[in-house]
Amino acid sequence: MGFLLAGLICRAERPRPGVVALPQGFELIRLRGDGEPVIAGLDRLDEAGAAIARELSTDRRVAYVEAEFIGGEGTQAAVGWEAGEIAFGPRLTRTPNDDREGFEPVPWGSGMAIDEVLRWLGVER
Repeated sequence: MGFLLAGLICRAERPRPGVVALPQGFELIRLRGDGEPVIAGLDRLDEAGAAIARELSTDRRVAYVEAEFIGGEGTQAAVGWEAGEIAFGPRLTRTPNDDREGFEPVPWGSGMAIDEVLRWLGVER
C-alpha cells in the first residue's frame, strides 16, 4: 500500500472550505499539480502552486511538501517561501532502500525533508 502527499503548509488565517486544519494553528492546502514542475525533484509543484505559495508568504512562512511512499520506502521533498522568495531548500530526501536519483538517502528516524521544513515553519513536536 502506498500514499502520495502534495500541498502547502502554513499558519492558518481562518477556516476555509477545501483546506485541511492541522494542529498548532497550521493548515494544509492540497494541490493538484497538473502543470509542468517548476523546481527539479518537486514533481507536483507547478507554477500555479508556486504562485499561491509566493502570495501567501508575504506575511508568513509557507512550505510546499511532497511525499510518495510504497511499502515503507519512498521520497520526501520540501521547499519554503518567506516574503515571496524561496528561503528553505529545496530539500530532497529518500529512505535508504529507495533508489531515486538526486535525493539524499537519510537513515530511518533522521531528518527527512518534511521534518526539516516543519521545524523551519515553527511546528513543535
